[in-house]
Amino acid sequence: MIIFLCDIFFTTTLEIITAFIISLGLDRYIFKENHINDDHKDTVTLLVETCLFCGIIGVITYAAGLIVRRIPFPLDGLFNYKHSSYDEIKVLSILSVFTLIFCDSVQYKLDVLRHRI
Repeated sequence: MIIFLCDIFFTTTLEIITAFIISLGLDRYIFKENHINDDHKDTVTLLVETCLFCGIIGVITYAAGLIVRRIPFPLDGLFNYKHSSYDEIKVLSILSVFTLIFCDSVQYKLDVLRHRI
């Protein structure tokens, strides 16, 4: 049970670090300067842009999640523990959620939309 908890901690930590790096890259290189005129855009355009940004984040985090999943768990095999046998650890939603939380451009767009609706 302790190894399982360590596995959850290890996987979650890897995903949070990966999400932070992805969000920094997206904000600096892909979404840069995009939210400057968000206050002046109509709601439909802003909603479409936000959905597009979330779709881009979804694709990138899916690919990154596949890479993160290939990183071996250091305690795999100890006391017959199999890292690959637990489906709960393989969920990619943690990576996507934390990327959305860390990504300033998407947060700003969501904030503008929240105040309009």
